[in-house]
Amino acid sequence: MEQDVIYDFGMNNGDDLPYYLKKARKVVGVEANPDLCAYVRDRYQGAVYDGRLVILNCVLTDQATCEKATFYIHQNYHVLSQFPKPGAEFLDKFEAIELVQRTASSIISEYGRPHFVKIDLEHYDQYVLKEIFSARIQPAYVSVEMHDFVVYDILKSMGYTSFNTVDGETVPEKYNNLRFNDVEGGECSYSFPYHSAGPFGSDIVETPWLGIAEMDCYLRNLEPGWIDLHASLDYVVSD
Repeated sequence: MEQDVIYDFGMNNGDDLPYYLKKARKVVGVEANPDLCAYVRDRYQGAVYDGRLVILNCVLTDQATCEKATFYIHQNYHVLSQFPKPGAEFLDKFEAIELVQRTASSIISEYGRPHFVKIDLEHYDQYVLKEIFSARIQPAYVSVEMHDFVVYDILKSMGYTSFNTVDGETVPEKYNNLRFNDVEGGECSYSFPYHSAGPFGSDIVETPWLGIAEMDCYLRNLEPGWIDLHASLDYVVSD
């Protein structure tokens, strides 16, 4: 079984994969939109062929069941596709499809110990995060889209002590030509495009990693927006 795998839960069009493939020997990308899965398989066919990239087309839920689940694909903006049923006033903007559903923990059990887990699932992040922890899985690094403080409280309760935030709107500017060390220790670079999640761990160099007391204070003054919350079990020093 592979060790220290990166899991991209909510892979979308795969814009973060070139970075992840340099940071781990295996990457597992999970995406519910079948068209995006086909696009990513073609885009990274070399990594798929080599077995370094696994692409799973399924809906992530917190229920271990063989039944299919309904997923809602936004007809104009694929980044807004979601598992929770949209409100009646927005439902006509989505196409409903039926897909196999899986839990994040079952995928991790199949493919190996997680080094980093990215969760970006449009209104369902906290449930998948809880499901991972309920299976007693604690990745070294986690990032979760933060719509409120619920995910922060969950991470604190599970023993995470070091935190950072990445502002999605500014990722292409702040992390253009980011230089970092790959999984082999070699130096390389990547420029993150718009709608990508950006780096993790010590590669987050534009903002400092904070302890719980500092992050409590920081979040009280944080303006709402497109924010990913990063957490680590250990203190992180940026390179």
